[in-house]
Amino acid sequence: MIQKLDSLFQKINSMLIGIMMGLMFIIVFVNVITRYIFSYSFSWMEELSRILMIGICLIGAGLALREHRHVSIELVIDLIKNEKLNKLLRTINALIIIGFMGLLAYLGFMYSLGTMGQKSLVLRWNMGIVYLLIPVGAVVFIMHLLLMFKDIIKPSSIEDFPEQEKRD
Repeated sequence: MIQKLDSLFQKINSMLIGIMMGLMFIIVFVNVITRYIFSYSFSWMEELSRILMIGICLIGAGLALREHRHVSIELVIDLIKNEKLNKLLRTINALIIIGFMGLLAYLGFMYSLGTMGQKSLVLRWNMGIVYLLIPVGAVVFIMHLLLMFKDIIKPSSIEDFPEQEKRD
């Protein structure tokens, strides 16, 4: 049951990121064409593409963790041959990350509440709603981390990484 929900969660997260990236590509492409061919630029397209890029980064961070796309320096942990100590250090590391992301979610939510009265410059969107991307991204990251917690604490090897990450 949890595996089905996990798979669904990953698919929804991937689709959302894909839709946001596609929309951002179209917006930037159209704005570049209109700027260089017609000497006219839509200011709202720049603001919207910036918001989309921030959303992609924040909401996609957990998915990047899931796919081992974040930079990690595991030299010290990999040097420890004692499996129990290694697992303990990986668990502590994961708990620190969860704590940091929890703090980011809380502070991001508080910041969002504090900016509910502000409007974006061009689109006139409520910036408090836009800043909700921060806690949403942090919570999504925590969910990804919790769903793959058992994989995080086991020692990693090159076989754990996606196919395109393997180096010969």
